[in-house]
Amino acid sequence: MKAKIEAAVAEVEGALSGEDKSAIEESMKKLESESMELGKAAYEAAKTAEAKPESPNDVPETSDGDDDVIDAEYEVKDGK
Repeated sequence: MKAKIEAAVAEVEGALSGEDKSAIEESMKKLESESMELGKAAYEAAKTAEAKPESPNDVPETSDGDDDVIDAEYEVKDGK
């Protein structure tokens, strides 16, 4: 994929050194297309990485219940 992007960039640079508008536009379209393919590949790689199950070492530790947490109800009184 990297080689395709580099080739498309080189083609755009070559076209820009000339004055042929259609050659510049065609090379830009090719570079755009290759860039889109790179974006798709990156998106798919990120999606695949998120779908991997967690290893046992990645699981957060659970509490053993000694956190000194007190569950209480309260009522807000208006000072008027």
